[in-house]
Amino acid sequence: MIRSATGALLAVLLAAGQVWAGKGWYLLIPFLGQYDEAKPFLEGYKVLTGEPLSAWNHAATYDTAAECETDKNVRVQIEHSAYTRASEEYGRLLSEMADPQTLKVRRLFMERDNAQTNALLSGRCIGSDDPRLR
Repeated sequence: MIRSATGALLAVLLAAGQVWAGKGWYLLIPFLGQYDEAKPFLEGYKVLTGEPLSAWNHAATYDTAAECETDKNVRVQIEHSAYTRASEEYGRLLSEMADPQTLKVRRLFMERDNAQTNALLSGRCIGSDDPRLR
């Protein structure tokens, strides 16, 4: 009787462990290349989408794909808002004919926010067991 109870308990614990250790979801975001101020406007950074997924930034982990996608969308909205603010500030400085160094720095900020928005848009929610992560 003790053996069968122990065996049953072991079977329940193993089954519970398989459920608990189930597949998670990763939000992966491609990295940005180096800034090149000689590139055309809003092309100063390149989003490195050609890199293998295993080399992308592991931004967060989730229990479900839906949670991952929801968070990705929120992150895109936040970053796009930052880009919009940076763009408006850059436009204001251009209209005021600000000094070249100030414009250079503000362009860098705007380019970065634009590239980060694009990187998030390129981001992927990938199952933790996806073979492309190896």
